[in-house]
Amino acid sequence: MNGDFGARLKWSAGLFFSEYTHTRTVAISDGQGGPGVYRQHRRDHVDEAALFGDAAYALTDRLKIIAGARLFRIGVEHRSETDGDPTEVSEEDALVDITPRLVIEYDRGPFVLYALATEGYRGPGFNAGAVPGGDQQPARRVKPDEIVAGEAGARFTLFEGRLRGRSAVFVADWRNIQSDRFDARGLPFTANLGDGRNRGIEGEVEWRDGPWTLDAHAVVNDPELTRPDPGFALGTDTRLPAVADFNVQGGVVHEAHLAHATVRSELRLGYVGPTDIALSPTSTGASAGCLTSSLGVGVEIGRWAIRASVDNLFNRNDDTFTFGNPFYASGDISTPQRPVTARLALTARF
Repeated sequence: MNGDFGARLKWSAGLFFSEYTHTRTVAISDGQGGPGVYRQHRRDHVDEAALFGDAAYALTDRLKIIAGARLFRIGVEHRSETDGDPTEVSEEDALVDITPRLVIEYDRGPFVLYALATEGYRGPGFNAGAVPGGDQQPARRVKPDEIVAGEAGARFTLFEGRLRGRSAVFVADWRNIQSDRFDARGLPFTANLGDGRNRGIEGEVEWRDGPWTLDAHAVVNDPELTRPDPGFALGTDTRLPAVADFNVQGGVVHEAHLAHATVRSELRLGYVGPTDIALSPTSTGASAGCLTSSLGVGVEIGRWAIRASVDNLFNRNDDTFTFGNPFYASGDISTPQRPVTARLALTARF
């Protein structure tokens, strides 16, 4: 629903509900063709309901404030049993809270200055199988995590709308960070890493001139694990795992109209900077960075479209993420980029 009260106040509100059940069996073999060494049966049920709304009020012709909130409930039910373990796990939990959002905008013609603050959550969960107990992870119950983020910046539109862009500084505080990790046996579980923070700057720009569009985006991060959870300490390195130091990307697009056809060609290049990855207190890795590239051409005629594309134009084999496979023997494991890959797709709208 949405509406307005006079010329200065606009509002919107809505309801959300979702529910799903996931039943699965996890089986692990010895890798040599022998009998299974681990088998687990689990059922997870998650339901979520929310009431949300926001209002935008123009204090003056240039100054506007937007305030909103989301009242939600997340319910989780877990049932599991593991072969060889006589204990059946049966747990349930729920999270009820409010996530606010506040935005202030000041319009100065081609420039719009803004500041925003928002909050978000992920619901609780449970780990199946045997757990050590006490304060050591994996714990049976996974605590919900919370992120509080703030951003201040400016948007601009110049040269009769041909040039658009945005620049901003941001900070995000993350509490009880949920993350998938591996225990001493190499089995996956969900951990609460502790509290973290990321600060940085970002910018994006787009230039449109006739059939051509050029765009670029860059972000610089300063991630930090400010308070590691004592039950799953990640050593003396306080970097927040799996957040790249920086990321840049850009592209050029050309769109042409030929008779009844629209032809769109696109070239994109990007670079993901160094990334630290900590799987467990005793297992860490790093990605030195990777270059990404793609080229695509698509033709659309009425409801039909055909697109050809090529990824990894330079056939790079940069290490993208050194998670590897925890069930393999110890040693250097890398996950290089997929080699040059071509795709052809034919689609239709009905």
